[in-house]
Amino acid sequence: MMTTPTPFYRALRGRVPVKELRVNTTGAELAALATEFVNVERDAGKQTSLEEVTWEMLLHYVPLIYAESGCMHGEKPQHCETLLNCIGHLLFDGNPETGIAELSAISRPQQICGRVFRNGESTYLCLDCGVDLTCVLCAQCFNNSAHKTHRYRMAASLGSGCCDCGDEEAWTQDAHCSRHKALSDDEKKEVELDPKLKATAVAILGQCLRYCVQTLTWQAEGYSERPEWCSDRKFAVFLYNDEVHSFDEIIRLLTSKTTLGATYDVATKLTTVIDRDGRLPVLVGTKEKCDEMKSNLLAVRLDPLKHDVLVRTFAYDLVVHQLFAISLLTWLQELSLSCSSLQHVMRTILINKPLYARHELEEPDGSEPLLLDQVWSIGNVLWKVSRCEFQSFIMSLMTTDTSQKIGFAEKFMDYYDRIQSQFLADDHEHNMSMASLSVQFFTVPTVAYTLLEEHDAFYTVTSAVVQHLRLAVDKTTDWLHVSTITEFDMSRFSYVIEDIRYLLAHPPLPWTDERREWFMRGFKNIVHIFSWIEGMEGFKRKFNEHVEYEYEWDEGFQLVL
Repeated sequence: MMTTPTPFYRALRGRVPVKELRVNTTGAELAALATEFVNVERDAGKQTSLEEVTWEMLLHYVPLIYAESGCMHGEKPQHCETLLNCIGHLLFDGNPETGIAELSAISRPQQICGRVFRNGESTYLCLDCGVDLTCVLCAQCFNNSAHKTHRYRMAASLGSGCCDCGDEEAWTQDAHCSRHKALSDDEKKEVELDPKLKATAVAILGQCLRYCVQTLTWQAEGYSERPEWCSDRKFAVFLYNDEVHSFDEIIRLLTSKTTLGATYDVATKLTTVIDRDGRLPVLVGTKEKCDEMKSNLLAVRLDPLKHDVLVRTFAYDLVVHQLFAISLLTWLQELSLSCSSLQHVMRTILINKPLYARHELEEPDGSEPLLLDQVWSIGNVLWKVSRCEFQSFIMSLMTTDTSQKIGFAEKFMDYYDRIQSQFLADDHEHNMSMASLSVQFFTVPTVAYTLLEEHDAFYTVTSAVVQHLRLAVDKTTDWLHVSTITEFDMSRFSYVIEDIRYLLAHPPLPWTDERREWFMRGFKNIVHIFSWIEGMEGFKRKFNEHVEYEYEWDEGFQLVL
């Protein structure tokens, strides 16, 4: 990683004064400077790639545009669009509008809608045609389909699903609305990008995705306050959301004279921001002041029976990089939806590109994590907004093509146990966890068959159940004591058990010896669980008193159901 200004950044500062760069520079001008610099360096015999320049521009220009904006609550500063526009100019050789329009015109038609639902968005379930209760439509597809004359149920999305219109595996009939027609085999073929545009897209979009993953998942690296490429001149203290402390407790924390000393109305608004976004910048200042504020926040005792609030200090530069990364993810998602060929490029990058190699001149040694591996393995350290953006971006890349969904599903199974362990240890809702993506894979018969037969999914999922239930088994009797599992843990654990039901909802036919083999491996785990359940939570008859309520049976009853 870089710790000093790069040649491009010095050239940029020499050509455009800092003040003018903040106020007057357009995305086209910035892109022209970058392209000119690459050409000059190449003419001088230096191996400077557009990929390197993209990385350096993100690294140095993002703190510049946030320097005086004060946009710490997720708002975009005025010149955030300048940098996004610059990336578009670099990608399409100075004509982003024309380039996107031309690619959209030749892109493969979209058979599956795949619209990713936002929290609170209306969804429609057809009770007559849906294969199961997870098959839903967005409002636009529903109103343009035959399902509006059927029996249906309307609900509000929790922000963790997508529209299944056009997916023939999701409906018994009327799978397509008037906007998403069935495609022929020729129409399903992906349009090949121009080789020059494809090479440029791989370089620039690859760096953009590396930038997003590295900055947003930084706190997973053993929790360090700043990477070496961030300045240590200014820091920010963040108070994180959890599902343990109540609104009133956080308001009391923020109104305390030793912390912010805010009024009740201001504290209420700030608490709403924490609940909505997942974290709140409490103070921006020197390292000493931030450390003092962090100590003061942790010193306020809200409830002795609950764990402390989560407070973290980060370098200010890292924070603004994270804010821009969220905007960049949204921009990349919109770009992918406008062109199926670019969507395929982003999908390939996310699944196959290493996390830390900055440009093609640096060969990965094979031991580095890949981009998608990093997202799967540390999703629990992200805050609400970043979790939602990553989930939405991943779903936008896979939901419009079942064959491509298999690649994501295979990676998901590689990290299944870790993802579920993180969810069980986390306190966010299920729709805020990467574990919620299991429904996107396990409920699609084609994907489920592939995972069952080629990746031993039934055994993997049941092994996760065995691993976590084993903690509640009495070693002397070998019986399960579910009462030792809290109600909160049991409600979360039920999602893992639900995955088994999803996987086995569509048994592959006909049964073969290979299929019986993988089924029996998973079924042995089920029998193991049954052996723990038999005789668990036994009751002794009371002789001397009347027992009006028997509380202990409730948890075991939930597990059996």
